[in-house]
Amino acid sequence: MKTSKNTELLNNQTLNPMETSEYITPTKESPVFVAECDWFGFIEGIYKDFLIETENVSSCGQTFGIHYDKAITDLHTWIKENPKVLEDYPKCKFNLYLVDGSYDSKTDRRKEQKIYTISAKNAKRFLF
Repeated sequence: MKTSKNTELLNNQTLNPMETSEYITPTKESPVFVAECDWFGFIEGIYKDFLIETENVSSCGQTFGIHYDKAITDLHTWIKENPKVLEDYPKCKFNLYLVDGSYDSKTDRRKEQKIYTISAKNAKRFLF
């Protein structure tokens, strides 16, 4: 599979999830990944929560992954381990977002970039 420079950057980041602070601080060089289902919300990961702080605003959230490829693989694994979700929410979509610590100055909200989506229908088709 051919990868872009951005994908290579995301896969080669060196963020240590066991760092000494209470939270992971995402940056452009070491972003975190957030997973959510559009029907029931965020999916918990195995990493510490992330925290972004600016002069005016702070935001924290659940870190699902710290490496691009592994976040996708872990999302697929989560779906396989929770097949009832596909039955209960047959029209849902699972999304991964990249969070790099950036804020939107107009809304004072953290920026999230959707990087991956799989529908329940495609999950059933390709993962099982």
